[in-house]
Amino acid sequence: MLSPKEFTVGNLEDAQPLSLMLPRDQFEATLLVGEFDQKVVAVFLDGHLTFRYVDCEDNRNLSGLLIPNVRIEVDETSLVNPQAVPNRLGMIIRNDAGLSICARAERITLGMINVDLDTKLPAASGLSAGFSRWSVVIGEGRDKRVLKEVNTLREHPASTRATK
Repeated sequence: MLSPKEFTVGNLEDAQPLSLMLPRDQFEATLLVGEFDQKVVAVFLDGHLTFRYVDCEDNRNLSGLLIPNVRIEVDETSLVNPQAVPNRLGMIIRNDAGLSICARAERITLGMINVDLDTKLPAASGLSAGFSRWSVVIGEGRDKRVLKEVNTLREHPASTRATK
């Protein structure tokens, strides 16, 4: 359950990085908001556009329940070395001082980018780790709630391999 002070209702243009947008009906989508190329963008977490990203600026076409200040938790049993295996759409990557999600542009079918979710983590040693299973959560300790679970191996297994 969410407390009324933990969310607002709005358009995607109102969302800030590390917000989750939940759908109010079957015509809306679940989106995770981050940054790419100094722009606020959102990654679809469900539907036919899963792991595609869209620009948030002036985006009044997408709306829903906006939950700011969410956190990402990874399933350590889904750990892979991104340098040794191909990245998958939706994979969470931890490197240097950042956390990102692999995504594609909404209308482009080739090539992936990393949408930054957090850039202020403790610095790593220049190595990286990828995770195919992860969750979007809010709260801490006994108040922690899982808002969305993601398994990139289950979401779109045939279409999520990286193109190199």
